[in-house]
Amino acid sequence: MSKVFHFPLVCALLTYPIVTSAALYRVVEVDTSSTTTANEYYSAAISPSSSTWCFEDSCYDSQYTVLGYSMNGMEGVPLDQEVAFGVDNHFYYLDYDSLYSYCESELGYATCEAWASNRWYGDASTGVGGLESIQDAFYNANYSPLYHSFMENDAELGIEPQVPSGYEEAIFSVGNTTELKARAIDSEGRIIANANSGYFDYDGYYVQPYSSRGLIIDGSQSTSLKPQANTTLSFADAEGEQLIVEEMGSTIAYDSFTYPISGEESQTYIIGSASVATFDYSDSSKYYNSLDVSECIEFEQPILGSACQHFGFASQAFIWSLEDNGETRFPASSWATSYDNYDYATAQASARAATIVEREDSEYQGLPVLVGFNTELADDDLIMQAAVYYPASTSNFSVDENAWTSVFINNAKLEYDDSYYYSNSLATDINSQLIVIGETKRLGSVPEGGAAANRMFVADAGQSSPSATYFSDLSQSIFFTSAGGNANAINTYNEIVGEVDAESHTEIDGPQRRRRGFIFPYSGVGSDEDRMAIFSSRAWWLDDLTNGGSYGDLNNAYRIVTASDINDAGVISATAIKCASGYDNTDHFATCGNGLETETVVAVKLIPIQGATSADIESRSVDTSTVSREGASVTLLSLFFLLAFRVLRDSLLPNSSSV
Repeated sequence: MSKVFHFPLVCALLTYPIVTSAALYRVVEVDTSSTTTANEYYSAAISPSSSTWCFEDSCYDSQYTVLGYSMNGMEGVPLDQEVAFGVDNHFYYLDYDSLYSYCESELGYATCEAWASNRWYGDASTGVGGLESIQDAFYNANYSPLYHSFMENDAELGIEPQVPSGYEEAIFSVGNTTELKARAIDSEGRIIANANSGYFDYDGYYVQPYSSRGLIIDGSQSTSLKPQANTTLSFADAEGEQLIVEEMGSTIAYDSFTYPISGEESQTYIIGSASVATFDYSDSSKYYNSLDVSECIEFEQPILGSACQHFGFASQAFIWSLEDNGETRFPASSWATSYDNYDYATAQASARAATIVEREDSEYQGLPVLVGFNTELADDDLIMQAAVYYPASTSNFSVDENAWTSVFINNAKLEYDDSYYYSNSLATDINSQLIVIGETKRLGSVPEGGAAANRMFVADAGQSSPSATYFSDLSQSIFFTSAGGNANAINTYNEIVGEVDAESHTEIDGPQRRRRGFIFPYSGVGSDEDRMAIFSSRAWWLDDLTNGGSYGDLNNAYRIVTASDINDAGVISATAIKCASGYDNTDHFATCGNGLETETVVAVKLIPIQGATSADIESRSVDTSTVSREGASVTLLSLFFLLAFRVLRDSLLPNSSSV
């Protein structure tokens, strides 16, 4: 494959404003005063839209609602991932040393000690967060939740902990120990979230019945989604295994779809993942502080066992019907292997996003297609790879157990040309035109351009054998060869949002790169030329689209670090760093109060400005004296040559664009 020279990156970084501008977006900060006071507030989703397009029709501030969550520290292992960092299907990341090992081997930062400390100990000032607080909660009898969730212009979201059936005489709930992390808003206004059980006092010890359950909040009603043991599996065929799966197994909810069941009657289904079997509990490497988890399958009440607080499970992509509050539930598809456990690794799968196909040339038109990841056995290892879940039948499809067949996305598989370049891959979203977005995590041992980053991709699931095309191969200056990021959402018109590296220095044995939120109007099936023209048919850092004009001063209080969602009206939910007094200038990396004022993390939404066009875009400049806020500054000329050298070097590296 020919090499692509990415000199447009250099040009983009050296752009200076030359015309008066009205910007493309207003930055509207979300009012979070009704939720628990926290250090940082994040957006998770924006409410869906109808036929309005805010660049044509004026949209007001409260027209679309942001769903979000707050954090008072650093998460150790994310609440809404099947396995830690998408790679730990052995369940070996148990303590500080294992977190440090992951950073050193898979990220390569020179700052791995600080990286691991934050994720193990949590926030030093608040004492909240970190994996240690969960691992040691049983004996410490102390826990403070990391996450609180909110819906804009509404009260804080919350749930009441429920004592598990059969444990009423043994435990009682402890207040303010429940985690709740919001994720999505469906077309009916229901909130999709994930929550732990909260902690319960057991004779002076703290027990957590389960670490995560999908949660559907509909007004004042909430539904917790249950797992289900698959008794045909080798690690779920014993009564003790089935009991611990049913009582302590996890579920994670991500998205929903509505599908007809007969005539005009429809049902709404939640998609995600659910525990179906246990991990291989004979593996002593899974024992935290030498606590023998193998004992747990012998307990009549496993929730009360100290070792059982560290138990893990195999998961499959799962479906729940809201018709009976999730009682009807089943796997969407089997794994691409017959093993639930193999060589101490545990099979995992997940459905992350769903769509009802509207694409006219697709055999799946009118049917639900899902995306996420699945597991297969390759080279004696259970590997997790991005997958599309297609209906197994197009003539008489019904939403039922194993009604989908998973297909791995080519070029997002971990192996390429008989070598492994990636540790895992994941499809994150899909739209009704079957355009899929996702990410592959580069192995730490095979970095590219000085980084072992997540490579973002797009794929056409309308093809019989979908294949990933990486953003870095699409001639977009902000997606330079080694740029890492997260592709978070895509709307009906192929407008993609997420976050991308905003710096290109080497991360291996160096510091972590800063990131900025982006929008990418991808040209594919379903794209709209008029909408693409607003962005000059190219990808942008969102900060470039909030600069200038009558909103410039207000917008200059924010720098967008990630975009989580975009609806068809074009409204974006995002998270920003904020300088309350306004940044010292309009540069991308401007200082706040001459570097002395503290920035905060806030949830925002970006509302398109009616009538704005590409002629209104005024790119922010890069003030090279503030790109690095520690140590000596570099001159503009030296930055040019440094970036030119790096881009030229990266373009000449083997496998730079093909893997």
